[in-house]
Amino acid sequence: MDQTTYIFLLQGVGFILGVVAAHLAEKRLNIRLIMAMSLITGSIGSGALPWVKSYPYLASMFFMQGLAKGLVDYAALSICNKLWPNHRGLAFQFVTLGAGIGAFFIPFIARPFLATDTVTSQSNVKCKNPVSVGTKSARDHRSFCISPGHIEYPYVIIAILCVPPAIAFCYYFVKRKQFPLSENNYQQVEVGLMTSSRLHALMMTILFFLHIPVMSMPLAYGDLLTSYGVHGRWHLSRRHMATMTSVFWGAFLVGRVSNLALTNCAEQFYLLCINFGGLFMTSIILCTWTTDYEVALWIGSAGLGFFSSPFLPMILTWVSECACLTGSMISVCLCASGIGEVLVPVLSGWVFVHGGPQSLMYLIAGIVLCEILLFVALVLVARETKRCRDVIINEELVDDT
Repeated sequence: MDQTTYIFLLQGVGFILGVVAAHLAEKRLNIRLIMAMSLITGSIGSGALPWVKSYPYLASMFFMQGLAKGLVDYAALSICNKLWPNHRGLAFQFVTLGAGIGAFFIPFIARPFLATDTVTSQSNVKCKNPVSVGTKSARDHRSFCISPGHIEYPYVIIAILCVPPAIAFCYYFVKRKQFPLSENNYQQVEVGLMTSSRLHALMMTILFFLHIPVMSMPLAYGDLLTSYGVHGRWHLSRRHMATMTSVFWGAFLVGRVSNLALTNCAEQFYLLCINFGGLFMTSIILCTWTTDYEVALWIGSAGLGFFSSPFLPMILTWVSECACLTGSMISVCLCASGIGEVLVPVLSGWVFVHGGPQSLMYLIAGIVLCEILLFVALVLVARETKRCRDVIINEELVDDT
């Protein structure tokens, strides 16, 4: 388990470096080429990952996988931002919806290839890999018969799934390399106006801290939900909690689909307010009623998954209505999300171990409260930024006239 922790830490570091590398490379290379090469890197990393039984090799391949994910995430959002500057909300939601669907279905792809074990009496063991457990009494002695799995096959399947989009972006690069995607003139002017602005720097800072728990909080809660149910007051079975965890991630996916459907029907600001309000009510349920009612744990888990799902693309989309959404802003948000995915689950595990199961709910509530306060600060800064931008643009129009 200690070695596994370091592997996922390296994967998180690879993701952050991938985002930074993609942002820097975008200034010199075609973004479609970056996307194609990133997908090829991810395909090679996933396909080659499980075949060599060496810890340094395994850690290196997970690092490469994280690197490719960071490159792809940044390139996808950057391409959508440039292709649809006036309709980026729908495009951003599609990107994150695809990620949610992948996270939901990957366990079902992997399940048939996992190793299985059955318990038999020691006297009847006929399996190739018996592992004996129990007392020395022959009557109580048991053995796990472990059938070999083929966990390498899901990685190969994932590698194959990366090939068609890689080919597609190679095709787009070859056919349209004379027409690179670029910011429109209005955005370029605004970037020049806002780069040195204190408001712009303040907005970037708030966005950074706001995005640290955006994805890491659901990940931490999903990882510890089973432990909470098993070791908490209710002492529920692991099978029971596995179902609840599936409900949590199912609600997360439904939340992304619902917000995607509402993107063109309602303003992003109002959708954000609704989701933050729902998240606040959910955190209250988790803190106060889960110790007395099991149904509150079901409702709270589903609510947390549903209302925490849309923030990564939706906050960026709303900010773009008040200020220019640049590559730097996208990379800052993605890097913050990657840092959170490394730090918050570790913090949650430490709090759970030292403070008891219910401390997890208090931590979630504290994170939600911090998110709401940061969002309020972002609203105030964004409004002031929009006001200053409108004044500058009006002055330029008067000068041109």
